[in-house]
Amino acid sequence: MHQQDTFPSEIFDIVQEIANLSVEGNYLFRGEPKHHCKISSTLYRECKCIVKQEGLESELSDFNIEAIEEEILKQVKAFIPRGEHAPDLLSIFTQLQHYESQTNLIDFTTDFHIALFFACDSQPDKNGRVIVQKRNLVPIEQPSAVGHRVLAQKSVFVRPKRGYIDLNKAKYKVVNIPARLKEGILRYLRNTHGITTETIYNDIHGYIRNTEIHKPAYREMYIAFAYQGKGEKIEDPEEKHKLWDKAIEHYGQAIDYNPNFHPAYANRSTLYWKKEEYDKARQDRLKAWEISPDIALDPDTYRDPQGAWAWMEIQDPIQALNRILESYDYLEYDESNSEGIVKLRVKVKKTCLEAERDSEVMFHIKNELERATGRFYVPILNPVSGSPSEEIRDTRWRYFTLHEKDRPRRFG
Repeated sequence: MHQQDTFPSEIFDIVQEIANLSVEGNYLFRGEPKHHCKISSTLYRECKCIVKQEGLESELSDFNIEAIEEEILKQVKAFIPRGEHAPDLLSIFTQLQHYESQTNLIDFTTDFHIALFFACDSQPDKNGRVIVQKRNLVPIEQPSAVGHRVLAQKSVFVRPKRGYIDLNKAKYKVVNIPARLKEGILRYLRNTHGITTETIYNDIHGYIRNTEIHKPAYREMYIAFAYQGKGEKIEDPEEKHKLWDKAIEHYGQAIDYNPNFHPAYANRSTLYWKKEEYDKARQDRLKAWEISPDIALDPDTYRDPQGAWAWMEIQDPIQALNRILESYDYLEYDESNSEGIVKLRVKVKKTCLEAERDSEVMFHIKNELERATGRFYVPILNPVSGSPSEEIRDTRWRYFTLHEKDRPRRFG
């Protein structure tokens, strides 16, 4: 299914830059989707934002983050059932962080590819950054209970006393991640390292976090669902297509917010197919499969009632055959004949221009025939395994034969 992946050279330059900065080993990495003033915790940034909103910056320029942390801990312990063993303080904070509560923990990872993912996974319109930090310059803390997401993200934690890492900028390095490269980097990480949203946020709470991060994309998709569903119920073709066009527009906006949002590609593909825009349908379906190969294993992908994949694949040769017939009709048609249709024949009195025009049409027919028949004589690869698939080829032949029989003059 996949074509040879190509990535902008700038992506490899960024990867190489990070690798060069950490070549000595024993480094930590942190990815942020935008540039913050400091390497700080979410709790620090939340408190700083409140102080700013209340106009208290001059009075509370440096608040006591540890006191706030202690207050949070008291409230959390009130929710732990009596008699149940309370986890250690750091385990509590890592769980809070896991469930998207603000804490004074700062996540780092030992894998810079994972840091790159976090730098690119949200805020597609802003430049991100990867922080390269010497491990021995920051106090590392690890909880006694390590969850599977901590393992998946290769996380280590820093719990700074002031809410931010108080280091001179010469003590760490920052690699800028341009917004325009974020989608390409995510594709690079997915295709070459298997790093995806599903592998990083590998539980139901990860799904919840992902929907929160990409809330605008989900919002657009829900609007698209509404237009698509309404269009299904409308009988009038013109009105139906207007509603579907609105749905396609909102699926496009969802993709703008999150370029790796495979449900939007898959659903837009279905609408393009229903509108008989087969090239666009096929492109979106392949894009959805590229982003999430697992959906290609879903039996419904191949066995949907309309046989959408087989249909989309057959449209290219069908269109080629139709163009052949149109060219043949041109050669058959003779305005001087009262019936309008005569057998194709060579006219001795044709002008050079007419002769040249007919030869071009014949050349066109030859090319289109080769294009149409070639699609069926070349082994068709299974989109999942990459090996020839007789099942898919047979399906495509069945659709070809069916429509040839039903419409002997036009195959579409």
